[in-house]
Amino acid sequence: MSSKKTKREPKVKRVPSEGRKPTLAPFIDGSFDIHAEHKGKEFSAHVNADGTIAYDGESYTSPSSAGKAATKKSVDGWTFWKFKKDGTDVPLDELRGRKSPLKESAA
Repeated sequence: MSSKKTKREPKVKRVPSEGRKPTLAPFIDGSFDIHAEHKGKEFSAHVNADGTIAYDGESYTSPSSAGKAATKKSVDGWTFWKFKKDGTDVPLDELRGRKSPLKESAA
C-alpha cells in the first residue's frame, strides 16, 4: 500500500456566469431595461436578448445574482427587479410560470 500523495491542480477561477444558461432566456423575445429600489437607492440594469443581465459593467445569468451585485446582499431578483409594461412597474416574477407578457405584447 502506497501513501504517495499526488499534487492537486490549482483551481481555475472562472467568471460566475460562465457556462450557465441565463434564467430569463426562456421567457423573453428581446432586450429591455429593468430597475429596482432598495433602501432609498435606485438601480437600473439591462436585460439582453439572450437573457443575460448587464449591471454596472458586468454580465449576470440570473436576476438574483444581478440583485446581489447591486445591493451587496442576497435578494430574490425575481421580485427585486421590475420592468415597465404599459407604463406600469411589473416584477420580473410575472415572466415565469405562465406565458410572458413581453411575448404576448409582441404577438
